[in-house]
Amino acid sequence: MGQAAELDALAGSTAPLIHSDEQVGVVLRTRDRVRPIYVSIGHRVSLASAVRIVTQCLDGFRIPKPTREADHWVRDLRRAYQAGRKAAQKVTSM
Repeated sequence: MGQAAELDALAGSTAPLIHSDEQVGVVLRTRDRVRPIYVSIGHRVSLASAVRIVTQCLDGFRIPKPTREADHWVRDLRRAYQAGRKAAQKVTSM
């Protein structure tokens, strides 16, 4: 969804993400020579602020730290839930 110009290979490179002649986000390369991420506006957050916030949350990885931590937390919850379901299935099948 949307089109962006080719990015430089260096971290910090950006390009506008355009859809139907409107800028809907920014393509941002967070590390040298890795796939970029896509940043869009949020509730009461301008695009420039969103890019600045994402950039401030980078800590050497491609994905910003809050997103990575949320992903890890949900993965742990899912594993615990699935382990609980398997244990419950074993009990009910006895």
